[in-house]
Amino acid sequence: MEDWHKQATSYIHSGTLSKALEALRPIAQTLEKWSLVDKLNDYEMQINLMMDYLQQGAEDPHRTKVYRQMQANLQKMLILLGSYMEIKELCPLYETLNKQWQGRHNAEELQRIINDLSSSHAFLDTQIDQASEEEVMRQIKLHSQRQHDLFYYQMTQLCWNRDEQELMHQSLREQLLPEEDLCIAISGITISLLMYANANKLEWLLSAYQHIHSNPIKARALVGFVFVVSKTKSIFENNTNLVNHLLSLRNDALFTSHVKQTIVQIYCQKQTNATQQRMSNVILPDLLKYSNKKMNELTEEEKMEPSSELSSSWKMEERMEKHFNELMKRTKRGEDIQYTPFKDAKQHAFFHEMANWFLPFNALNKYMVDFYGIKNKQSIIMRIASTNYYCASDCYSFCLIFSKLPYALRKQIGESNLSEQLEELNQEEFSSNNSFEQQMKLYLQDLYRFSQLFAPYKKLQNQFFCNVPEEFIAQVCNQAERIDLYQQLADLLFTLKDYKQACTYYEQYLLPECQTPSVLLLQQIGFCYQQLEWPKEALRWLTKADIADPNNSWTLRHLAQCHDMNNDYTQALVCYQQLESIQPENAKLLELIGELYEKTQLYDEALPYFHKTYFLQADQVQVLAHIAQCLLHLKRYEEAYQYYNRLIEKGKVTNEDLIDTGIAAGLNGNLHLCMCHLKEALGEMGSMRFHHAFALRCAELKKSEIDTCEIEIACNLVMVQA
Repeated sequence: MEDWHKQATSYIHSGTLSKALEALRPIAQTLEKWSLVDKLNDYEMQINLMMDYLQQGAEDPHRTKVYRQMQANLQKMLILLGSYMEIKELCPLYETLNKQWQGRHNAEELQRIINDLSSSHAFLDTQIDQASEEEVMRQIKLHSQRQHDLFYYQMTQLCWNRDEQELMHQSLREQLLPEEDLCIAISGITISLLMYANANKLEWLLSAYQHIHSNPIKARALVGFVFVVSKTKSIFENNTNLVNHLLSLRNDALFTSHVKQTIVQIYCQKQTNATQQRMSNVILPDLLKYSNKKMNELTEEEKMEPSSELSSSWKMEERMEKHFNELMKRTKRGEDIQYTPFKDAKQHAFFHEMANWFLPFNALNKYMVDFYGIKNKQSIIMRIASTNYYCASDCYSFCLIFSKLPYALRKQIGESNLSEQLEELNQEEFSSNNSFEQQMKLYLQDLYRFSQLFAPYKKLQNQFFCNVPEEFIAQVCNQAERIDLYQQLADLLFTLKDYKQACTYYEQYLLPECQTPSVLLLQQIGFCYQQLEWPKEALRWLTKADIADPNNSWTLRHLAQCHDMNNDYTQALVCYQQLESIQPENAKLLELIGELYEKTQLYDEALPYFHKTYFLQADQVQVLAHIAQCLLHLKRYEEAYQYYNRLIEKGKVTNEDLIDTGIAAGLNGNLHLCMCHLKEALGEMGSMRFHHAFALRCAELKKSEIDTCEIEIACNLVMVQA
């Protein structure tokens, strides 16, 4: 099929349509797309008639126009068949579903599905209390089945015929489909559009956004629209109706606002993959370690004298607090941090059905009724149903997990604080309403999980790494709105540490709009280049920021860091000392200046800065190591050894510090103590690491013209004895 496809492409581009037909027909036959085979037969008949008239010398002023239109039609069919070929290769389950619907793609079948959904929904909405349990169950099963049918119909029908298109528009005008069923239809249409872009279906999504006032509908329709536009940048070419429809919405401030929110959220969702890796590799392992540590602490004796020193677990406590703050920020941004916790739950049979991923959560869904019954539903289910914090797949995951618990435990949990906690989630600022933004974030989470966990359809994953085309943004937003959107995107990317793309937005889209760039903008561009480890570019922008706002502490600090990265230590010291005049009591700054002097081997200049740092922040025990190191290089061996001993007493000594302590003792004339400390370091590090570290220390000391011969002999003896 690939060879036929290449031949057809070549023939269509060269205008040899009769040969193009010969290459396209076997592709359509192999894929069993008989409706396309019929179209190709019609095209062949038209071309043959055209050739006959031409051979007879008949004049036709419209012949060229008709021929070019046929060439365009064959080009569209080539793209469509290419999509079917890709689907057949990448998505075998889709192909199976498509075969099940073969011959049932017609307006009459679609009308039956819509009628059944409308009538069963009306029954469940108004007559459920009066009907028998058998009748209710029959209607629930019918409704669930027809929801699946609607989803698969729309997902497998890549192009609507004229009757189907009119019926779908009629369903919007006359509200033939209830809200939750329309959500299912939009999800199926979106997935089909991501496989094959179709202007008529894309315009229908705009109509769904425009004419339906429900936020879940608006959110799903606009998310699908923006994703498809991002995937197929040429969709507006030769589609004047779609362009005009889009331009007609441009004056709607709410539409523009929703588009901007959606674009920002798609860029945020691009970071979800990195978030999952961080959750799996860092945060969850840390939480497990932390919880085990806490459990062990509880089993120890409760009555222990409080220590004046910091708790041994203080770093872990601090780390956990940072993790929880990070998770809260990511949640508020709409990143899918719950993917990992709910991953196992998504293996349940419920999620083997594609349609179930996009069902709005409903207590009358067949699966919920099977687990919990029709009447006397557990209160916890109703609380979950009214909680906007969770996306639909989370709600189903939660209920499916809950349903596996023993009845007594389920009842106990249902009556416990958990129900109240779920209700309290509705009081949270970022999850309290049914707003467009909240619904859009939750729908994006479902789409993301579907693409990650539903193996037969992996192609959707690529959509989370696409950039929205500037042409589309220009069509939707005026200049002021575009600048505001670019600012939001740049700041978001900056926050998410995507510095390369953030810098692109700052330089290409925001800077040209500024007659006089703000200091903040110059700082942000410079910082991006600094993080990308391009110090020369960073210095260029930070220098501009320094000229615009002299003596700015932030700018001076980062100028110094970039000079340091560029190995220009003299200029780095100039910037740091200028900053010192503004912040003379900044202990961290003083330590940085001391380290820079130490790096340039000006130990007598570094020492006062380290002493002052330790005076301002005595808990910064590592400063003791810097002081001892400087004293060592200044050949004040006794003082150096005393400071290393203070470091050991604090319990913060590293293996490298133990080596330095031994060296200081040896240079001070006490080879016995020297060997003791070196032996301890050797036991901790192993011979290879120890020898490497010791050699580096000796090399540094030799630069200060210190004779290390005796120390090296002691080291050899220690290693031999070991």
